[in-house]
Amino acid sequence: MSKNKKLCLRLVREGESHVTAEQVWEAARKEVPGIVMATVYNNLNALAAEGLISRIQVANTKDRYDRTLSPHFHLVCDRCGSMRDLMELPVPTEQMDLLLEGDRYSLELIAHHICKSCQEAPL
Repeated sequence: MSKNKKLCLRLVREGESHVTAEQVWEAARKEVPGIVMATVYNNLNALAAEGLISRIQVANTKDRYDRTLSPHFHLVCDRCGSMRDLMELPVPTEQMDLLLEGDRYSLELIAHHICKSCQEAPL
């Protein structure tokens, strides 16, 4: 694994949850000042393709990258864009495992809401 790829992986795993590529790039530039955005994007997408991180795609927003690989879902505020994990929803993983006979799969659910902070803030 390349030095830059290791750096991107570490930054996603050690940073805040659900980071954007821009956030990873900002943190990476502190350690490797010459790193370019394309390098970060390429490495994040490669890490996601290898299953080392997850890429979260929400319509009309920037992709986010997640260190949590266990089955879970996401709750996104449609006003401020904050995202948090939902770990406690019942997931039929046993049925999926039986149906797919050991194949790798992903299961995505993104629930939209307006968070409390946005509800209480004036428009």
